[in-house]
Amino acid sequence: MACGLPNLPDRGALSAIFPRDIQIFLVAGRGEDYSFFRTWWQCGVVRMRCARIFLVAFFSLFFVSCQEITFEGGRIPDQYLAEVARYAGDYRGEFLGQAGTLHFLLEGNHARLDFTGDDGYDILHGCEAYLGELQKARFAGNCHGETRGLESVTFAIYPGHCADYVVGREFIVDLVSSGESYRWDARVLKENGSAGPVYFQGVFFGPQ
Repeated sequence: MACGLPNLPDRGALSAIFPRDIQIFLVAGRGEDYSFFRTWWQCGVVRMRCARIFLVAFFSLFFVSCQEITFEGGRIPDQYLAEVARYAGDYRGEFLGQAGTLHFLLEGNHARLDFTGDDGYDILHGCEAYLGELQKARFAGNCHGETRGLESVTFAIYPGHCADYVVGREFIVDLVSSGESYRWDARVLKENGSAGPVYFQGVFFGPQ
């Protein structure tokens, strides 16, 4: 029998599992021969065990393949510093229709983000808003010294005098690799509308 698991328990154990009418059906015309049912039972157990192993492997991969780390005051722990440093530099693009440059600055273990627009330093364009320290980073890998690149970063944003109608306090960037450079898809939560969240958005490329 191809499934290769131990045989089905004896008839006494089988009787404790199945009602008598099912037992009669299973052995009808076979006397004490359970060979058909044994094959069905064993192959079914193989499938269940394989399915269980697959599910455990899937959820393990899902939860450890990508984890988010929070940084207090923008300070990056030493084990993540080299990985984050790869992304430092200037990124040119636009946000809210305003052309400008994001400056991803790393000073020792501290990281922050600045914005210089063609029309000034206000990234929300009329709010006197400014960016701040690195708050979170999502890594590909298990984040125990085995990181394999950044997937997203989150910086503080201070919306200035637009604080009453700009809900977000996070400047979220999703990183997309493109050869030796990266595309930064940036967003800030404007409001939670009736149809879902509404974001201010922009895109940048670099490092320059």
